[in-house]
Amino acid sequence: MARIRSVVVGPAVVFGVLMLAPGRAQAGTGWIVSCNYSQSSSDDPIVFPGEPGAAHLHDFIGAQTTNASSTVESLRAGGTN
Repeated sequence: MARIRSVVVGPAVVFGVLMLAPGRAQAGTGWIVSCNYSQSSSDDPIVFPGEPGAAHLHDFIGAQTTNASSTVESLRAGGTN
């Protein structure tokens, strides 16, 4: 009998947790960050590092110095808007 009870209670508990968790996350966590448009270019320092114009058009926000050769260090050293 204990085995049947665990099979029936287990899914009910999991379903209850899944139904409650999103409501809690939406109501109590998160933040809003507002970053302004900076520039558009066909550079992608992640997929095509060091290859200016090799990618499709990207819109960049926040960092003002983003280009094909951007690194974490260069972005931190550059300005933001």
